[in-house]
Amino acid sequence: SELKTILGGYDATLRGKDCFRDSSAIDIVIKGDPEFALLDIVKALEKSDSLDGIAGVYYKENGNIRGQGIARVSNLALLPFPARDLIPLEKYKRDPQYHGDPAGLMFTSRGCPFRCTFCGHTTVTQILGGHRVRSLENVINEIQHIVNTYYTHRFGLLDWTFTTSKARVARFCELLIEKEIDITWFCFGHVARVDKDLLKLMRKAGCISINYGIESASQEILDRYKK
Repeated sequence: SELKTILGGYDATLRGKDCFRDSSAIDIVIKGDPEFALLDIVKALEKSDSLDGIAGVYYKENGNIRGQGIARVSNLALLPFPARDLIPLEKYKRDPQYHGDPAGLMFTSRGCPFRCTFCGHTTVTQILGGHRVRSLENVINEIQHIVNTYYTHRFGLLDWTFTTSKARVARFCELLIEKEIDITWFCFGHVARVDKDLLKLMRKAGCISINYGIESASQEILDRYKK
């Protein structure tokens, strides 16, 4: 069967059908959340059906670019956990940047509520309807699944800004402690969305590192960037 090249991610979400101008090798572009759209594409291709009507999917047909809309997953809990067993995890276990096994890399949300002018996350978040978070029950279930399946106790929470909500982070930490989930983890934070008590709780729950986007020491520049 004919090989199809599918493009997704930030650039595809920001530019949609304009991506076809960059390369004649691109057959299909997914604008937005890829999971269910990609599944619909595969099903359609298997049956030789048209891709017309699949939201967020753009494709070439007789020299023309067709497609419309944006693919969105409103409830992130509907997504299954990643098939980590399909990845050669043994090749990634010693990357010091992630403090251990990549089996423990995960997102608990998508998007970012802030409006920093230099950041593409801002526009992508707006396109996809705002900052979306997974339920903490869903997040804890994935962590337990990873611990029990891959025997790793090192995690990286890769949310663009994990500390968006102090209350959510505090409850996340409390659940780790209550359920006696013994892990260490790092995250990305915002300096205005933590305080001493929360940091102590995060440390108690296994947090060993927080990456902050300081950007500048100049308040004038921070104001200009809407940081």
